[in-house]
Amino acid sequence: MQHVRQGNLIAIQHDGEYHYFLVLTESAFFGCQWSYCFYKTSNGLLAEDEILKTYGNGFPALVDFIIERRANEVVKISKKVDVSSFQITSNLKARIDQYGGGHKWYIYSPGFSKIAQQGRLKPEQECLPIASGLKAKDAIRLIKTKWKIENVVTEEGRGQYPL
Repeated sequence: MQHVRQGNLIAIQHDGEYHYFLVLTESAFFGCQWSYCFYKTSNGLLAEDEILKTYGNGFPALVDFIIERRANEVVKISKKVDVSSFQITSNLKARIDQYGGGHKWYIYSPGFSKIAQQGRLKPEQECLPIASGLKAKDAIRLIKTKWKIENVVTEEGRGQYPL
């Protein structure tokens, strides 16, 4: 099984395309790692500079790479990439569905300390990263649609991401 570490720039091939991730942390949340998911995809493997020059085109997410790691499907492009300009320094948001219907929004610090619990997000909170993990294949689905973190799921029972 391959290991994915902070500073690794990796690619995962899916449906004939390579999808790129910069791993920002060691395991952070139930095995997930904060990663920057780039919108840039390609039919052939790209070099580090070809991927990183598009900085800003993508989204941060807590990604679980375990399935791809176990299948040896992770391609390491670079190690020890400087992740400082990609680090998450803002608060985080998480929508938790309530028993019997409805939901609450939880606002966390970057270290996952609860700051607030509220019924609605304030406009300035909509663009906060989501403090909930997703599988790499689901991150790829979001990459393909050029999803943005401010596109909040509004339907009840749909979870954090529009999947």
